[in-house]
Amino acid sequence: KIPLLALLASLAATFAVPAAAQPTRVWLSGVGVDSGTCPRQSPCHTLTYAHGQVAAGGEITILDPGGYGTVVVTKAVSIVSDSGSGEAGIANFSGDMITVNAGASDVVILRGLVIDGLNSAANGIHFNSGAALHVQNCLIKNVRGSGGVGINFTPSASSDLMVTDTTVVNNNGFNGIGIQINPAGSGLVRATLNRVTVEQNNGGIKVDGSASTGTIRTTVRDSVVSTNS
Repeated sequence: KIPLLALLASLAATFAVPAAAQPTRVWLSGVGVDSGTCPRQSPCHTLTYAHGQVAAGGEITILDPGGYGTVVVTKAVSIVSDSGSGEAGIANFSGDMITVNAGASDVVILRGLVIDGLNSAANGIHFNSGAALHVQNCLIKNVRGSGGVGINFTPSASSDLMVTDTTVVNNNGFNGIGIQINPAGSGLVRATLNRVTVEQNNGGIKVDGSASTGTIRTTVRDSVVSTNS
């Protein structure tokens, strides 16, 4: 005879519902609440929470103007605001606004964001690892902490950086730089800056190979780099 508890356990295992997979798209709103899986009808409120809900390779879609906090990206993901409001803001007085610590094959896409260092902060976007970073149609401003770098690209392995239709202004803390490409290690780093505006930073664009034994290939086209001190 099978004991009753063993029979119930067997039935529970047989008919157990598998855990729901993470969604490939989650939604943020300035009036959202951080709960659940952030569907379109019930968006969440912070990038950090949304990052925890979305599947690798998925998209975080920002619906409307709002301050969505800082985030550490550890997987392939797109963070996108295509509403046309231009006010999908990431703002913070200290530290890094968006940090990318992704895997070797992960591609991270940031589009339509306003990243504001509030006249402090260390880095607007700080890329440490991942296959590639795409920054499209973004505004990065007022990153004026002790480092004060708008986009700080510092991979320790082969990685690509593509910045398109993006403005980087007023990032002029001590040693501040608008866009800095400063890899470590021996990997190949390729950077393409296309239609970027880099103005009123302490330094405009800096490509620094002093910490790397690899190759850096950088292309800048159709861009304005001016009034940097």
